[in-house]
Parts: sequence; structure tokens; C-alpha cells
Amino acid sequence: RISYVTAIVALVAIACIAAAFLFEPKAVLVSYLAAAVTIGAIPAGALAVLMIGYLVRGDWTEGLHLPLTAAVVREQLKKLD
Repeated sequence: RISYVTAIVALVAIACIAAAFLFEPKAVLVSYLAAAVTIGAIPAGALAVLMIGYLVRGDWTEGLHLPLTAAVVREQLKKLD
């Protein structure tokens, strides 16, 4: 459930992006691309660390297994929508 404050913040952010797009469209698109690549790299990095954890077992892999698996699976489920 989205709260009232979250909706207001989202609308203000969308308005700011639209205003910036009117003045500097190339800069906005480059920023969007950088953000998309950064967000897309998180599941790929989580998958790499998860695979290394399977190869090299140790105490450090026990605590990371659940969050890394959640990051990888969440991205795959998001692609199904």
C-alpha cells in the first residue's frame, strides 16, 4: 500500500524529471541510462558472489546466502511481469 507521502514525493520527482527534460533532454537520458545500468548490475553482482559462495564454502557464505538469493530471484521475478 502506497502512503500519501510516498505518492506526493513520487509526483514531485516526476515533475522535476519532466522539467529537467524540457531544458536538458540529453543529460536526463544519460542520467537515466546510468541509473538503469547501476540498478541492473546489482543482481548480476549478487549472482556472481552467490556462485563464488558455492565454489568456496566458508563461514562468510552462510550469512550472505539468503540476501543474495533474494536479490537474484527478485530480479528474475520482476522480468516475468
